[in-house]
Amino acid sequence: MELVSGSEIEKRIHKFQEELQRKGLGGALILKNVNLFYFSGTIQSSALFIPKEKDPILMVFKAIERVKKESPLKNIIPVKGRG
Repeated sequence: MELVSGSEIEKRIHKFQEELQRKGLGGALILKNVNLFYFSGTIQSSALFIPKEKDPILMVFKAIERVKKESPLKNIIPVKGRG
């Protein structure tokens, strides 16, 4: 069950990537819950890398199955270490 539509998340990420390119940055690591929700649709324990081009990567520390239900992102991977 998506809480935020995939098209809305895609628009937000695309706009952010344009800003990264404009500033000459290679990407950004998103860690704060409010920003995670804005760009991924979930606030589960995770980190989101948004490169200046291509698809972002959502690295999930816990509850990966829940994240896959909440987030429309394609690249969702489990990560051990924090949580």
